[in-house]
Amino acid sequence: MDGGVCVNVPHGFWEGGCLCREVWLRPIDTSDERFAAESTGQSPAERANQLLIRCTANGDERERVPVLDLTAGDREALLLHLRRISYSDRIEAVFACANQDCRERLEVALSTRDLLLEPYRDPAPLYERRINGEISCTLTFRLPTAGDQAAVAHVARTDPQRAARLILERCVQKEEMGAPAVEWRTAPEPLFEQASALMAELDPQAEIEFDLQCPICGTRSSTPLDMATFLLQELDQRAEHLFRDIHTLAVWYHWSEEAILAMPQARRERYLDLIAAQTETA
Repeated sequence: MDGGVCVNVPHGFWEGGCLCREVWLRPIDTSDERFAAESTGQSPAERANQLLIRCTANGDERERVPVLDLTAGDREALLLHLRRISYSDRIEAVFACANQDCRERLEVALSTRDLLLEPYRDPAPLYERRINGEISCTLTFRLPTAGDQAAVAHVARTDPQRAARLILERCVQKEEMGAPAVEWRTAPEPLFEQASALMAELDPQAEIEFDLQCPICGTRSSTPLDMATFLLQELDQRAEHLFRDIHTLAVWYHWSEEAILAMPQARRERYLDLIAAQTETA
């Protein structure tokens, strides 16, 4: 399919016992912007997953990427690549100062390439780690996936801490609890926090953070960037512009929505420029 590129993800996925890190990805097109406009009832995680499923489908069923089984970090990497090849490597974002008494608007320019991490060393389908502390245990687990995030999205809206715990419960395949013996699902919060930290250490691309300093009050903070939310907000804005353009062209030329969308974007913009020029001189 024309317009696609091959990109790499840091963790990778397994097919037939082989580790795969290369993913075919095409840029976002008009149909994807329409999809974004029509899927606003879903969570950002669900919408982002569906967008990636659309943009990694190259027509060959044997080469479909298992988007829902990708680690959370691989999904973030794909979203960064998708943003880069569709629009620009440069990301301009606005955050608020972490100081509640300040809340100054902080405009930040980022590069998607600078946010992408190198391939992880020794990735595995399952990991085994020992946790020592007040309660000790040995856990066998997989890393949280894009599918896990979507599955708990309805809980995350009102109870992010509970959602994080549900993801951990989905990921742990086996536990060997030490003394004092407790059930994993009812283990105290510090044990879950340690397990979560282990998983985050193994998939650092999953949490994109960068340092900010407010020029007004000097407050320093570590700020997360959720690529799913950021990219979908951009898509929503583009979809709004698209529908306005369709409306304008349909009113002036009486073309159908299908005919307008079938036009190359440059051609649509040419007609819109002609309409703008005529209305200015009217």
